[in-house]
Amino acid sequence: MMNIQNFKQEWDVLVIGGGAAGVFAAIAASKTGAKTLLIEKNGILGGTITMAGVNFPGLFFAWGKQIIGGPCWEAILRTVELGGAALPRISFQPEHHYDEQISLNTFIYSYVLDEATKNSGVHVLLHTAIGSLQPVDDGYLATLSQREGISCIKAKTIVDATGDAAAVGLLNLPRVKSTSVQPATLIHDLSGYDPDELDMNKLKQQVHEWITSGRLKKEDFQGDNIIYSLKSRRIFMHLSGQNADTSAGKSLLEQQARGALMRIILCLREFPGLEKLSVSYCAPECGVRETYRIIGETSITAEEYVNGVLYDDAICYCFYPIDRHIPEGIHQVFLKPGIIPTIPYRALIPKGAKRILTAGRCIAGDADANSAYRVQAPCMATGQAAGVAAALASARGYTVQQVPYSAICENLKKMGAIIPTQSSLVD
Repeated sequence: MMNIQNFKQEWDVLVIGGGAAGVFAAIAASKTGAKTLLIEKNGILGGTITMAGVNFPGLFFAWGKQIIGGPCWEAILRTVELGGAALPRISFQPEHHYDEQISLNTFIYSYVLDEATKNSGVHVLLHTAIGSLQPVDDGYLATLSQREGISCIKAKTIVDATGDAAAVGLLNLPRVKSTSVQPATLIHDLSGYDPDELDMNKLKQQVHEWITSGRLKKEDFQGDNIIYSLKSRRIFMHLSGQNADTSAGKSLLEQQARGALMRIILCLREFPGLEKLSVSYCAPECGVRETYRIIGETSITAEEYVNGVLYDDAICYCFYPIDRHIPEGIHQVFLKPGIIPTIPYRALIPKGAKRILTAGRCIAGDADANSAYRVQAPCMATGQAAGVAAALASARGYTVQQVPYSAICENLKKMGAIIPTQSSLVD
């Protein structure tokens, strides 16, 4: 680690990861008055929306009313304004929650994020990864891996928005990972055929024969639903068994995913009507559902989630069914009418932490609850809350536990965020 005297710059808040949570953590921190640095390992902001093709960021509405607002919703509206999305309908049908999501043009959305971070005063460093963290009395020293080499900065407070709680891991704070994590998905689109001209019964039989012979693997598909996949022009490939929180594991995952896709394409091209089947789009990387979660000051349980517990430190709503992908299929628990789950601030705080918060899918909860709050809309909302809290901690010299809940809510409301209250659950 570099000597403490050798750091180049000092920041109030360092946000690690420019995905759904990190972008809005940085914007919220800057809007709260913090000198904010956002680092992102890729060359584009947006995380799984822009890099993994998951351009349908969860649900901002519940039971006919908006439940998530603030800078993240402003970014959605700006994307709509530029012709990159259409607003969703707000009549919710639980079993068809995926139809209620907003579909974003990834280029326009990435431009909107560039614009939003610049306008809010966030300093963005792309192509930059965290190397190490060293606690000091009033914050952390961080080494950054950049194209030009290694540099060292100092930050009073950190928001870990890596998805994997990677910064938490660097500090040896407690994390947990399920014995069997949910599969990753390589999203891609297909062209070169007409679904209406395919004999789907014969195709289903042929796919079964390919699987039996070993040319295809059943686990390459979402169940055995190749028919739906071809009708939608997108094969839903799920890949299990890789440790996606390490570079070696993620590398193997990406290579296996592309290999599996090519294997599927070559087989399908042998079927009448699919001779010219082509991949018109393939996401640059796999979308990862689950790796590490922190052990937090509190933890969200599935029971609390589906019952819509209103925590005394709730900082945002979340609205998505429990949606845990398992080898047998998908374990889903839909929310009952009127139920809107909430997320507590304490679930963003790693146990034993002083000046670091998390946001996004790595916050504290059990595996089933995590399968619901991992989607992007609530990740954005937790990011906003973490950014505000980090900025307040930096300004006042507080630990993250000492930041008054009332102050977090006050600043979030100024940005247009929606804070859970009893009345909003029943009105």
